[in-house]
Amino acid sequence: MRKSILLLSAAIAGNANADLINASFEEPNLGNGTFTTSGIVGWTSSGGTAGVWNTVGWNPYDEPLPDGDQVGYLNGGSVSQTSTWQIGVGVNEVKFFAGHRRSYTGEAVYELYGGGTASAGTVTGGTLLDSITINNSDIPDARWATYVLNYTASGSDTLLGQNLSIRITKTAGQQVNFDYFGHQIVPEPETIAALGLGALLLLRKRRR
Repeated sequence: MRKSILLLSAAIAGNANADLINASFEEPNLGNGTFTTSGIVGWTSSGGTAGVWNTVGWNPYDEPLPDGDQVGYLNGGSVSQTSTWQIGVGVNEVKFFAGHRRSYTGEAVYELYGGGTASAGTVTGGTLLDSITINNSDIPDARWATYVLNYTASGSDTLLGQNLSIRITKTAGQQVNFDYFGHQIVPEPETIAALGLGALLLLRKRRR
C-alpha cells in the first residue's frame, strides 16, 4: 500500500518549473551585485526597464532569496512568456514569489492565460484564467511572499491541452521583484478519491 501512496503522491506533485525558460531568473549568470537592463532571457518585454539582478553583496532583503542568487525585476512596462505547461484536469497552479525591496514602493499585476502566444510583453489570442494585483505594501518590508495563480479544469473543459502563459505588468510605484515560477496540477478531491480507490483495488488484485 505504501508504494501505491507514493505513486499517487508523485502524480499529484506536478512538473515543477522545468518547462518555463529562466523560471528562477538565474540567466545570464551575473557577477555579484550586478544587473541587466535589456530584458529577461526567455521572456518577451515591452516598455519600461526589465532585467535580472544578482543581489549577492547588495541584498535588500532580510531573508534568503526564494531560489538562487538572482531575481527578476520591473521598473516599468511588462514581460510575458508562453510555457510548455499544458492545462490538465484538476487545479492548475502556478506558484511564484513576489518581494518587497527594502523601502521601495511598487505594484504589479500577475496574469495567467490559457492558449495564445506571448510577444512584446503581452499575450495575444489567449484566455485570461486568473489575475493577482500585488502591491509592495502587501508584503512586509524586505521580505518575500508566496502567491498562486490557478485555474480548475474539468474533463470536458475546452481549454484542456492549451499551453499556459504568464504576464507581469508593473502598474505603479518604483520597482517590483519576483522569483521562481513553478507549476503543478492538483487533482480535485473526487479525483484523488478515485485514484486512491483504484490503487487499493489494484493492490488487492495483486495480493490474490
